[in-house]
Amino acid sequence: MSPPDQRPIHDNPLGWAVVLFAALAWWWLTLAYAKTISATFDEPLHVAAGVRALTGDFSVNPEHPPLMKYLAGLGTSAHVNPPPATVLGDPTAGWAWAVRSLYGLSLTGDSAVQSARFAMSFVGLALVGSLIGLGYWYGGWAGLLAAGLVVGVDPLLRGHGALVTNDVLLTLCTLWASVAVAAWWKRPSLFLAVAVALAVGLACISKHNGLVLAALVALVAVAKVIVERKARGVVLLLAITTIIPAIIWAAYGFRFAPTPDATLHFDLPALRTRAEVANRQAGGDGNRLALTATTAAEQYHLLPESYLAGLVHSYGVTRFNAAFADGQYFTTGQWWYFPYAASVKMPLGSLALVAMGFVLAVRRIGVGVWILMVGLAASLVTSPLNIGLRHALPLMAVLTFAMIRGCAGCRWRGGIAIIFALMATGEVIATVATRTRNPGIAWFNKFAGKETELLGDSNLDWGQGLVGLARWQRENPSEKIYLAYFGTADPRSYGIVYQPIPGPAAYEFGPPASPPTVPGVIAVSATVMQGIYGKDDTGHPGPPPFYARLLKNGRPIDIVGNGSIYLFRWDGTTVVGE
Repeated sequence: MSPPDQRPIHDNPLGWAVVLFAALAWWWLTLAYAKTISATFDEPLHVAAGVRALTGDFSVNPEHPPLMKYLAGLGTSAHVNPPPATVLGDPTAGWAWAVRSLYGLSLTGDSAVQSARFAMSFVGLALVGSLIGLGYWYGGWAGLLAAGLVVGVDPLLRGHGALVTNDVLLTLCTLWASVAVAAWWKRPSLFLAVAVALAVGLACISKHNGLVLAALVALVAVAKVIVERKARGVVLLLAITTIIPAIIWAAYGFRFAPTPDATLHFDLPALRTRAEVANRQAGGDGNRLALTATTAAEQYHLLPESYLAGLVHSYGVTRFNAAFADGQYFTTGQWWYFPYAASVKMPLGSLALVAMGFVLAVRRIGVGVWILMVGLAASLVTSPLNIGLRHALPLMAVLTFAMIRGCAGCRWRGGIAIIFALMATGEVIATVATRTRNPGIAWFNKFAGKETELLGDSNLDWGQGLVGLARWQRENPSEKIYLAYFGTADPRSYGIVYQPIPGPAAYEFGPPASPPTVPGVIAVSATVMQGIYGKDDTGHPGPPPFYARLLKNGRPIDIVGNGSIYLFRWDGTTVVGE
């Protein structure tokens, strides 16, 4: 399909060979990085739930729709065979079930996670290949260079590109929805309306946030009717209201019940009650349209029960959730969180490239893409869930597409290519030559400051540090390790010999935790040390006194595990150097 407003700029096979080479190089580097980190907090649950989803069991982990689970399950079903989960009454119980399933008997959880990552890496490959390919298609060599620089060296995308999560999958669907919307807005047709609906439908079975994209596309259709005073937008509305529900039903095997046993059901009224309580804790009135809509959908079987349970559960857990940014602790969303996170987590060259391309694209992207961008940005700044910049990836993809369109049609594309090439030098230096200890999840730009004072959770420490800790222990076999680990992967599966110590949100599935006694090394995850999920000595969110002292005055002897685990010398009574 040609760009909606012009013929392809280049049919040069060399250009497409460069696109393919760049995408494959990114894929290889991303897989190499994934092998250096342990399972992140959510991955064991996603992997185990994915294998169960292949059997038609959607009773576990309902807050994540099944598309990601199918991909993860296909990649790892040869390694694990989780038993049926009995967690319909309490979706949070799925974590313990997943840990037992992956690590309870043979400690083969890491092999299962790595196999699932290999399968998920093709989603990242498709996203990066799409962005670089669109850059060449619309903007020629200038567009290829711009897109390649933004996505090729972005640590956030590399860090999450192969993880068993649904952020990159949703981003891919959002990108292609925006491309289809741009084409449909210029030349509406039934084919393009169906293409838009398919992309949005896949987004809805990737993550429940896909429903936000569906609402924005509906707004695009209404805007088309208002602007042109014709019925073209009605065709798109009909497409999304018929195709999206069909895709959701197909993802759950056209079955309402969450398991093949039709007698087993979620307790949706109980889940709604919990969600209403969380909403009141966050300052809401406890009577939200989303919850009311799920009641009607359950009564009339408008959507599968597992999908509805996931909506209700997600609504509840996102209303009142601990978060940390710029040294501040909070339990509800802050409008400034994502702009701040982008300013410290993204390479400055990428921000400049996107801003420059966006200015060029103001008149070229069309009203439809504008609606998507503004709507996605609004959903971020009003989001109650502030735990990771990864949630902004869909918006970043649409912004990158807008930047690509900014290269298209410019009479001075050669000049743009030169400017981009000059900016590339600083971009590569800033990304590759600085912060080399933390090349992926925990990367911060060089002007950001001390990482533990900036952001936490999946921005810094998401449980990825066990591989690095195991390596350090092999190099220092005589050291006794006291571990306060934030994650759900079993440290023993990486060969780590340790004594667990108490800490907020520390790993709870191993031996009983007890305070350190004899001299050794205290290994503490950054998220535990920051106390994001803990209480300080006044009862407010923050680190308990011991970890507060480490955070403020501690002098780590090393930082391992992709910048996520801090090591302190313990002399038997105090931390040395505190």
